[in-house]
Order: sequence, then C-alpha cells, then structure tokens
Amino acid sequence: MKKLKIKQLVNFSIALLCIALFALLLVSAIGVGVSTLRVLISSFLGLAVTLIINVILHELGHLIVGVFSGLKFYSIQILWLFIGNENGKFKVKLKGTKGEFGSTELLPQNKENVLKNYVYSALGGLIATFILILIQVAICLTVKSIEVYSGLGITFPLTVYIFLVNFFPMFENNDGYLVYKYMSDGNDKVVCENYYTATAELISGIEPRDLDSSLLVNYSQSSSYSAGIRYLRYLAYINHDEESALKELREISDISENALLSDEIYEELFFSAILLNDVRYIKTREQSMTAIFEKSERPQTFRIHASYRFFTGEVDWAKSILQGGIEFCKNYPIKGIAKAEEKYMQAMLDNLK
Repeated sequence: MKKLKIKQLVNFSIALLCIALFALLLVSAIGVGVSTLRVLISSFLGLAVTLIINVILHELGHLIVGVFSGLKFYSIQILWLFIGNENGKFKVKLKGTKGEFGSTELLPQNKENVLKNYVYSALGGLIATFILILIQVAICLTVKSIEVYSGLGITFPLTVYIFLVNFFPMFENNDGYLVYKYMSDGNDKVVCENYYTATAELISGIEPRDLDSSLLVNYSQSSSYSAGIRYLRYLAYINHDEESALKELREISDISENALLSDEIYEELFFSAILLNDVRYIKTREQSMTAIFEKSERPQTFRIHASYRFFTGEVDWAKSILQGGIEFCKNYPIKGIAKAEEKYMQAMLDNLK
C-alpha cells in the first residue's frame, strides 16, 4: 500500500508540474495581443489533437521497432479503434479501453532473445514520444501562427507527461520498467527473462506442465514478473495437483493488483474459491466476475465460468460454456495454454455427461 501511495504521489506531482507549465505557456500566448478566444480554442482543441498524435506515434513506435526486432504483430489499439486478431479472426472495430489510451500486442516467433526484442519495442515507443516533444518545442520556438503555436506548440507538456509516466521504472510494467529490468543485473533480470522465454514456449505450443522447469524455479517477492512465474507454475499444476496449484496462487494473491497478469490471477482466485467451496468469497466477487465472463478473452475464463455455473446448479449452461470454450481454444494464440485448457474442459464436460 505504501508503494502504491508513493507511485500515486509521483504521478500526481508530474501531472501538476505539466499542468502548471501548460498554464504558464497559455497565459503567455494570451498576452501577445491576439484574441484570447482564438488562443483558448486552439490550445484546448490542441490538447485533444496532441493526445491522439501521442497515442498513434507511441504505439506505432512499439509496433515498427518490435516487428523489425523479430516480434510478430498481433493487435494494436489506438483509443477506441482496435485493429488486429481477436478470437482467431482479424478485425477492425471500435472497442472499449482498459484504462489505457493505447496498446500494442506483439508475439515472439521463437524463444531466442525474447526479452531483448520486447525491450527494443518498448524503446521504440519511448523514442517516438521523445521525438514528438522535440517537434513541439521546435514549433514553440519557430512558428508564428498563433493557432499552430497554441494548438500544437504549447501543448507539449501533455507529451512530456506521457513520456515521463512511461519512462520512470517506478510505474511498474510500463516501458521504462521493462528497460530497467533488462539493464539491471541480478535475480530480477533473470526472472524477467525467464518469464518472457516461458511465454514464448507457451505460444509455440508447449503446455504449462511441460515448460522447461529451469524457467519456473527462480522468483523473488519484489518482482512483478515473479507473479507471472508463479502463475505459470499454478497452470502447470492445476490439471493434476490442485493442492500445489492453490499453494502457488496463495503466494501471489497479495500482489495481484500490481501483477502483470492481474486479470488472470483475479479469475483464478475466484476459481480457487469454487474449488474450496468458499461461498462468502464467491458472493463478494460474483458481480465483477460476471463482467469478465461476458468478455471471455481467454480459455481460462471459460473453465472458470463453467465451474461457477456448475456450482450454482446450472448444469446445462455449464455444458454449453465448456463446448464454447473447447471451440475457442482452437484459435487462441497462446497454443500451449489452449491445449491444456481444452483437455481440462473436455474432462469437465465428460464428467458432467
């Protein structure tokens, strides 16, 4: 909690400084003898335009550098515009965000230099944003048009804010955090590298229980990537050793809010409550889980949803969910998880029959 409060304080401080800088530049622009209304309209419209340009350039930076580094394009989202693969099909559509202005999903083509390739992609986004700062500062210093100056020049503090919150590694799981882990020495870098290598193996079709065991033995309580390692250990156990699986899950439940896989861990905590018949926990999480069930973005969700419907006595619904989940697994990009979850759900379906 203390760590979270420090992050919030730093984030607030950066935002406050950038707002103060923008306000100072805005007042200076108003004072040059042109229409105040023209400056205000240009600058506030400019903020919206600057945000859109930031998201486009930042995500394209990730995408272009990532692809040249050896990663494979999967999807990109810019504000509400989604382009890419979803449930095995290429789609272009409007899609709700998850609290982020943009995101780019790239997949490794093999397990060689996976972390390095993702680091290059992260740097691509940071460099693109930094170049935009330089362009906007140049506009401030050279452009005479008050509309361009106030619309695209003095809005550069917004770009500075976006760059800093992506750059500082204390904001866990951002671009700077990944770069910092790669450049650091010691156990944290090893854990990070192992996590990305294990993920590459899963994408290639290796099931969690068959992952290279050396990738799953190293973790530390201080690293967010350790939660990822423990989650993979959990998946390796879940279909044949529930006791060991739940033990791994309990180890990460206290940091799931800051984990790389917070949504997945949240789901599995609900699943563990079903296995343990923890009615009180289930009742407190039912509403939030229903929203997750409606999206069904991964095979695990189908397994957990079916288990919940069986728990509530809705057996026919549970069977239908399992059949849908088995079909969903055929096109899921993380092939190793898809294989394991398909087996698990098929066994559940056979038992229900």
